[in-house]
Amino acid sequence: MKRVAMFACGLVATACMASPAMALPVFKSAFEEYYNLKEPQTDAEKSLAAAVGEAKCNTCHKGKSKKERNAYGDELHKYLEKDNFKKERVTAEPAKVKEEIEAALKKAEEGAAAGGKTFGELLKAGQLAAPAE
Repeated sequence: MKRVAMFACGLVATACMASPAMALPVFKSAFEEYYNLKEPQTDAEKSLAAAVGEAKCNTCHKGKSKKERNAYGDELHKYLEKDNFKKERVTAEPAKVKEEIEAALKKAEEGAAAGGKTFGELLKAGQLAAPAE
């Protein structure tokens, strides 16, 4: 019984110390809106929407771990501060959060992608900014 109580206390302590998860859906939603992927009009938008739909998280990440990023994810990460996108803030200031994400997306477009193009050039041409892995 004593072991069960100690285990329960340890479990509660661990749960209390865990940091809140980032509101990842807000990034996906902002990306889709910024690049008009929800209702694509042009061939490039349709192509990008299909590529992102297939790549899903691997649009910015690589492998199964969401802690690993591809080149585009690394570039985008430079302009986003994790602590600014906790669930509480995303809920309290959605317009400001969206504005910050869009500013980061715009800055990340300038990053150099493989093949001598920028991430923005690839995305606007309907291609993923970095290969999905």
